[in-house]
Amino acid sequence: MYYGILGDVTYEKNGSWVSEKKLLARFTVPLTVRSNEPITMSDTLSLKRYVRSRGAQRWEIETNVEPLTASANELFALLVAKGYSEPIQIIMPQNIDFTLYGTNSSAFVYVDDVNAKAGAEKFKISNSKAEAGVLTKKLSVGLFIQFSSHPKIYMIKAISPNSREIQVYPKLREDVYGDYCYFGDYRALGKFSDSTNRNKYTDTLSSDHWRHLGNAVVMPAYLDTDSIHGMSYQDGILMDLGTLKFVEALT
Repeated sequence: MYYGILGDVTYEKNGSWVSEKKLLARFTVPLTVRSNEPITMSDTLSLKRYVRSRGAQRWEIETNVEPLTASANELFALLVAKGYSEPIQIIMPQNIDFTLYGTNSSAFVYVDDVNAKAGAEKFKISNSKAEAGVLTKKLSVGLFIQFSSHPKIYMIKAISPNSREIQVYPKLREDVYGDYCYFGDYRALGKFSDSTNRNKYTDTLSSDHWRHLGNAVVMPAYLDTDSIHGMSYQDGILMDLGTLKFVEALT
C-alpha cells in the first residue's frame, strides 16, 4: 500500500546533514475514510425529508499503521511532538489501482476553466497548461484530488470525458482557475523507475508543481483527540500504535 504518514528525517551523509521527507509508516487494513459534513435534517408529517448543509466538510481516516523498520523512532517522535497541535502530512488513500491509470509521473491535470471559482462544483480540465482543451488522461469517479493553490482534499463526484468536465465534492473552497490538480499516490513522490528511491520526497518536476514536489495527494491532518500519544511494544521488537484516527486540517 502506498499510503501512510510522512515525516521529516535528518541524517548524516558524506559528512553533511541531510533532511528529506520520508514515509515513516504505511496504512494497513482495516482502513476507513469518512466524510464529516454537519447537516440539519427533518422529516415532515407527509414524510418528506429536508436536509440543509452548513457548508463545512472534512475527511476523516481511521486506520492501523505499520511503522517502517528504520523509521520507528522518527514516527514515535512525530506523533508525540505534533499529534493534536500541529498537522501531520499523510498520503491520502485512493480507492483505485493506479496501474490502470498510467504512470504517476503524469498524475496531474490542469484547470483551464474560468468558472472554477469558490462555491463551484463543476469545471473543465485539460492534460496540462501546454495542452489546454485536450483531455486524454484517465480519471475516475471516487478519485481523491488536490489543487496547487490550497491543501483541501476533494473527491471526483462525476466526470464527462467528452466535455472535459468534472464535478467535485465538496464544493470548491477557493478559486482554482490556472491550478494544477493532483491525483497521485506515494509513488508520485520520487523516482518511479527506481524502487530504492520510492521513499524519497524528491522534486523531479518543474516549479509549477512547487507544492507537492511530486503529484501525490498529501493531506495535512491532526490526530483525533481520541487517539493516544504513544505506543506499546511486544517481545521488545514489535511496535503497536493501535488504531489511529486522523482528521483533515482545514485552513
